[in-house]
Amino acid sequence: MKGSAQAVSSEPCTYARCALGLAPVLTGLDLVRGVSAERVGGLNFFWPHSVRAVLGANDSSAYHADRAFEARVIGATFTDLAAVLLAATTVRAIREHGVYGSNIGLALGGAGLLGLSVPFQFS
Repeated sequence: MKGSAQAVSSEPCTYARCALGLAPVLTGLDLVRGVSAERVGGLNFFWPHSVRAVLGANDSSAYHADRAFEARVIGATFTDLAAVLLAATTVRAIREHGVYGSNIGLALGGAGLLGLSVPFQFS
């Protein structure tokens, strides 16, 4: 982090200006920098993106950013599948005027996938 911040500015990279943090948003978590909480990246629950560039060229941070991205792709896949199953359940329940038979299985499958995604999303 320090190397990438110094490349942008000649000022020293203080904790108050360069520290990274997370801020919750509707679709995931924003990666923010400094006390001003400037958004520098995002950890989306549905369509993840790598934040490797935000962390700088340090080998250790690049390694951990890549591992985190891989976990988030798995979590996003589970989240997306859960959304599809829950949407299908909703559409079928509206058409059938209630949740019956296979709709219960779809709803439980969607809820299960959503629950399974949580550890990957926040790892």
